[in-house]
Amino acid sequence: MVRAATEGDAVALYALLPASHRARESLEAFRARMQADREELRAFGALVRDTRVHRGPRTTVAVTHGPPVTVVEEAGGWALVSAALGTPSGATTTDTLRALHTALAQRSLGALLEVLSARTRGGLEAELTALAEATRDPSGLELSSTPFLANVRLPDGRVLVLVKENGQWRVDNILDRGDGP
Repeated sequence: MVRAATEGDAVALYALLPASHRARESLEAFRARMQADREELRAFGALVRDTRVHRGPRTTVAVTHGPPVTVVEEAGGWALVSAALGTPSGATTTDTLRALHTALAQRSLGALLEVLSARTRGGLEAELTALAEATRDPSGLELSSTPFLANVRLPDGRVLVLVKENGQWRVDNILDRGDGP
C-alpha cells in the first residue's frame, strides 16, 4: 500500500479497497479521483509508513482531505479497512458525518452524492438530469429580462431566475411550476 500510494498506483490501491467500495465506484472513477488527489496520496503513503513504525499493525491515519483512514498490516502488506481515501464507508454515524462534512467543505458534488441515501441520491440525480436536459438548448427557452434580472421558463414549467452580479449572470433560484412569474 505504501508503494502504491507514494507512486500513485490507482489500480493497486483499488484492489485494496473492500468489495463494497469497489461496487460503488468504478476503477475509472477511482483512478480519476486519485489523479486529482495525487499529492494527498503521496502524503498518505508517507503517513502509513511512518505510522507503522510508531503505532503498530492497525491504526487510523488522519489525512488532509477526507475522513480518517483505518489501515491494518496483514501478511501481504497493508489493507484498507475503513473510509477508503475519501469514499465514505458509513460504518458508524460518525464516519458518515465526517464524510458529509468533508464533501461540503470541499464543495464536492461527487463526494456528497456518495454519502447520501439511495433515495435522496436518486432524487437529486433525477433533478440534475432534468435540469441538464431542460437547458440543453438555451436558444429554445422562453426568456424575459431586465438589465439585472431574467426569468427563463423551462419546458417542464419551472422558472430559472437569473441575476446579474458584477457583470456576470448567475442562477439565483429555481421556481417550481406555479411558484413564480
